[in-house]
Amino acid sequence: MKYIKDVSRRELLLIAGIVWILAGSMVMKVGIESYFKIETRILYFIPIMVIVFISFYFEVFRKLVNKNFKRIDGLEEKDRKIISFMDRKSYIIMAVMMSSGIFIRKEFHLPMLFFFTFYTGLGAALFAAGVSYICKMKYEE
Repeated sequence: MKYIKDVSRRELLLIAGIVWILAGSMVMKVGIESYFKIETRILYFIPIMVIVFISFYFEVFRKLVNKNFKRIDGLEEKDRKIISFMDRKSYIIMAVMMSSGIFIRKEFHLPMLFFFTFYTGLGAALFAAGVSYICKMKYEE
């Protein structure tokens, strides 16, 4: 890893925030595009989307973000590489989630309503987790 650039703690938080915000935006995009493919505008499914958001943000992503905050805080300067904003396990989880999402979209013909509610809520939770990193970085200025 000697060829990978060393970064500051604040830069790691910024990188993590940007990556999570981009991931959340891409997932939300799938959900929002699905809404426009639904024959009728059924906004009464928004509470389901909110439940998905709350479930994933508070039960999964917030815990992971807090774990990464502590890990980044504990990294010595020599160990702070541009890819160190997540640990190996988090990278594996991210790869499995991305692969699963792509597989589900391509192989299963689920209703657009599923993609609208689930992907929009999940994407919003990822986006909010990314904002948490940026807030942490700004708070520590």
